[in-house]
Amino acid sequence: WLYHNIRGAFFKAQWPRLVNGYYLWISPLRVHVPWMYYSFKGNPFDCTDGPRLRGGDFAYAVPDPADPNRMIPTRHWESFREGVDDLRYLETLEALIAEHAGTREAKAAQSWLAELRRGVTPTTEQLEPIEEESPVLVFLSQKLDGSVCRKIRRQAAEHIERLSN
Repeated sequence: WLYHNIRGAFFKAQWPRLVNGYYLWISPLRVHVPWMYYSFKGNPFDCTDGPRLRGGDFAYAVPDPADPNRMIPTRHWESFREGVDDLRYLETLEALIAEHAGTREAKAAQSWLAELRRGVTPTTEQLEPIEEESPVLVFLSQKLDGSVCRKIRRQAAEHIERLSN
């Protein structure tokens, strides 16, 4: 399991998606236990009011100014949720491949998944030049933006539909 503790406001909103989706998929880890963590500089609704370097705000949710008993989800939370959905598509496809093993559709889906896994699994050589914190996440964020993730999810859904028919 993984206890991925976001430690600061430098953490990009895209990264919770990657941690809870592709990172878990390529790793031997099976569970992520997130820690509800907040990091604000000034007004939690204004990311521009903190220091320039590492001055952004981070939270999965913040209290609603009109009703502090109600929480408002943030980009980090929505990114987290998208990552879980990415993983659900990939895991669903893997289960259907196992269920329909040997069929033409299963072989095509398995080939597509293997190519995807190779493309998103960094090698040591690819990680060595990354001198930033969280090299695997930096690597994944360079390869997987929102449009690429949408395309992958659409392709996974197409394979799921073919295997489900």
